[in-house]
Amino acid sequence: MPSDFPPSTASPGPEDPAYRAALDWLYTFQLHGIQLGLDNMLRLCRIMDIHLDPTGRHPAWLHVAGTNGKGSVCAMLDAIYRTTGRRTAFYSSPHLNTIRERIRVDGTMIPVDAVTTGLGLVRRAATGWEEKLTFFEILTALALWWFQKQSPEVVVWEVGLGGRLDATNIVCPTVCVVTPIALDHQQYLGSTLEEIAGEKAGIFKAGVPVVSAAQSGPVAAALAGVAGQVGCLLHFASGEYEGPLSLAGRYQRRNAYLAEHAVKAAGDQRPDLAVSSAVRKQALAAVQWPGRFQFARPDLVLDGAHNPHAARELAVAWQEQFGTTQATLILCVMGDKDAVEIVRHLLPLSKRIIATGVNNPRTLPPGRLQQAITGLSPKTECLIASSIREAMKMAGGFPDPILVAGSLFLIGEATAFLDPRIVPDPPSMQ
Repeated sequence: MPSDFPPSTASPGPEDPAYRAALDWLYTFQLHGIQLGLDNMLRLCRIMDIHLDPTGRHPAWLHVAGTNGKGSVCAMLDAIYRTTGRRTAFYSSPHLNTIRERIRVDGTMIPVDAVTTGLGLVRRAATGWEEKLTFFEILTALALWWFQKQSPEVVVWEVGLGGRLDATNIVCPTVCVVTPIALDHQQYLGSTLEEIAGEKAGIFKAGVPVVSAAQSGPVAAALAGVAGQVGCLLHFASGEYEGPLSLAGRYQRRNAYLAEHAVKAAGDQRPDLAVSSAVRKQALAAVQWPGRFQFARPDLVLDGAHNPHAARELAVAWQEQFGTTQATLILCVMGDKDAVEIVRHLLPLSKRIIATGVNNPRTLPPGRLQQAITGLSPKTECLIASSIREAMKMAGGFPDPILVAGSLFLIGEATAFLDPRIVPDPPSMQ
């Protein structure tokens, strides 16, 4: 297999043949599924000459694990440190329209030509054993390579899945952050909350403070147990942020409270990372994070709630914003999620539901989603649409506000449909 991609055009863009070839190569690794472990990452870093400071000082890493709210908390942390004028890097997942969203420096996505070059370097580094790699490991290596070139002062570093054996768990952080933990990905992380919490707590390091959101009793006990074994101070940030916040929903106020306390912990650990209250408030009043109770227009909300816990929070946020007014719900659920429980939480706010799918092989077929809906509530009107375009057209025929939910993949397709300025990655194996 060749190790290089075709030559780039003079001004590379999303349709650049080299970028397209790099993405085609990258997306073949989705067929490898999820393989937890750190050996591949350590090997890639060694071959690619990626140096990780064992003291965690250059740069400072804020490592964020949890089930729901990771992306929002990371966006808040990134916004706070960027507002101070520090050079920041931000690694997140998944993306809505392009993998470039996952890797940002000072709020700017990794350039197209850097993706092509970086993936080419990963490909060459993995020659002879690339069949062992996963999609997420490759993207994590790309992020590390790009961040090393850009020399950020602070890196906001989001866990992909779990924590202990997640590809991101090769850094020495300044602070670990844990968002609310719920049942999800049980096939990889364990069947109980305690087991899942134990995997998430695998990012804890000796002497590194941990700031956690409020957790259920079993989760809190599991986190405390790991913290005691590792030798780190665990603090639960159980409250709601009271200042101006640009993101809607009470759950975002809890996320902002967590982010604020994580920044305070980082400043206590390292005075050079201290951030004033005024700067924190300025950042949180302006932070943006699409697809999380996002008002695309006054009568249209996009929310990527993809598991029962997130669906429950979405239902509460809807009531906060719309009271008893019900929505026309456009819903898509991935096949590995608990569709019945997601639907159960969203039924009270739904006047009707339009079941649809996305361009992803994991999508639960709309017909099966319709069966789950009618099984729970036979009287709820449930329609089927073949795409977000058809679903939006159908929803526009009703007078109710519209809610698009159930998957960030669906939110990505919805945002691209609503905003022609968005240029998604060329179709690949997504």
